[in-house]
Amino acid sequence: MAGVLADAIVALLIFLTLRTRSFSGLSALVPSAVFLALPSISLSPYFWFNNDVLGYPILAGSVLALVRGRYFVGSVLLAVGAIFKIHPILAIPLLFVWLVRRRGTLKSLPNIITTGSILLLGLVVPAILPGYLGSVLGFNLSSGFGGGTSSFTMMNLLYAIFPAVFRFSLPTVVENQVWLAVTAVLFVIVLGIVWSRARELNPVDVVALGLLTWLIPLRQIYTHYLVWAIVPFLMRGKLRQTLVVGSLLEFANTMSSWSWDLPPDPFPVLATAYGFFATSIVYLSVSLTALVFIVKEVGVRRRQDSRGADSAVLERYPMPMIRSS
Repeated sequence: MAGVLADAIVALLIFLTLRTRSFSGLSALVPSAVFLALPSISLSPYFWFNNDVLGYPILAGSVLALVRGRYFVGSVLLAVGAIFKIHPILAIPLLFVWLVRRRGTLKSLPNIITTGSILLLGLVVPAILPGYLGSVLGFNLSSGFGGGTSSFTMMNLLYAIFPAVFRFSLPTVVENQVWLAVTAVLFVIVLGIVWSRARELNPVDVVALGLLTWLIPLRQIYTHYLVWAIVPFLMRGKLRQTLVVGSLLEFANTMSSWSWDLPPDPFPVLATAYGFFATSIVYLSVSLTALVFIVKEVGVRRRQDSRGADSAVLERYPMPMIRSS
């Protein structure tokens, strides 16, 4: 019952966010309907119950507050969401950069200090407790257990495909370094986009970029992890993009259900390491497609702004014309 209520709240918050952004009609209704109607979002979490369902409303409330200009409330809720589940953690520094670029350092400083303090108390301080890192971070970041047949991450390439095809496996330390390096490179690229194009970005895009940056190279991926990025993506109000990404997510989730070898299982090969890797590629396509849609639209907005600025200059300083007498 709590999960059903949480889903209803998220759908309502998606609708309110889109209405706040001046979307109406199908553009405001379809994303909420997609969230409630897609089995990968609305049904799977109850078949494989997980507490992520209770974290989505925190994330959605954070984005709604940010869109409405309640930056303090929005950043605090985002920090609470990161404490509840680590996935929004990279969205927070991106949001700080966006706030500084849009509002200036002095106006953004209270948000940064408060949010940083909450993260310190909620994530760093409890780390001194025995078993905290293993139970909270370890489950989210665990690597390789199951020989590449327990999750749908591209790291299965190192966990199972390389050992099977090339007959060698990397130490866990090296796997960790690969994950950290890929995450760092992707974060730096996205950070540069947020820094240079803060004027064209809105808080919905910033939060979505942060979540995708974290999830794309993550060492353990399931559908309910990916939904963390889907929530802000739905708040963008782009119907075609919503349907494309939603369809890919549903396809990935269907393949994952076959990968667990549950009857009836039409494709038993998906339960092998190769099948898990194939499913991992589809999961990756969900994240990469969403990322490309966001970045591509930022470029379109920038070109439109440039044309608008050029038109304004021409209107203010019209070109001299030579007329024949």
